[in-house]
Amino acid sequence: MFFTSLNKDSKYFEINIYMLHNILISDNMVTEDGVAWFLMGEGSIRIHVGKSNYGLRFIATPEISFYNTEIKLLKEIGKWLDKKKIKHSNYMLKEKGRMDGGIVTKHTSYQLVIKQINSIETFLKLIIPYLYGRKKAEAELLFEAIPIFKDTKNHLLRKNGKFTNKLNLNKEKERFLNLIKISDKIAGIIDRPHIKRIYNYEYFKNLWGEHEKIA
Repeated sequence: MFFTSLNKDSKYFEINIYMLHNILISDNMVTEDGVAWFLMGEGSIRIHVGKSNYGLRFIATPEISFYNTEIKLLKEIGKWLDKKKIKHSNYMLKEKGRMDGGIVTKHTSYQLVIKQINSIETFLKLIIPYLYGRKKAEAELLFEAIPIFKDTKNHLLRKNGKFTNKLNLNKEKERFLNLIKISDKIAGIIDRPHIKRIYNYEYFKNLWGEHEKIA
């Protein structure tokens, strides 16, 4: 009723949301299937890369987000996540103007985000069986990255601005680059020419080089 042009075997499977509330809630109960459809239509999966004051001076963060202008829908998702003991955060995004019947109107958008790695692991185990197309491919890649995110034994320590353990430094660089490779794969599943990604694998290889030391 609310989707068109279904091709579940396609890597670029897409859905158009219409009356999402009907599939999300069945007998007043949110289901894995409903959450999966919401994610495919109004969600994103990525590894965010940004600057940091610690470690390599850069950090990679896994993110699964849901977006909607209807806060009630996100609250239903939040209740379901709470029951599954999946940690999440809620944000109100800036108002954006859009054409509505020839008139520019402002709509407040809301975001629900899962970032904690154990919560992401729990969530993906529940939801991946119900995903299709590119969202399934993105979810499987992020799931592949979970052991790398959890591998923090090579903790980097600095003293007087320099790393105290060069062996840990090289292993942490390798771990980080493996995350960046997966981040690049997720970003490459669907072409986004309007989004410029600065921190990709080539950026860090050029920044650090094969044998360059990070001071």
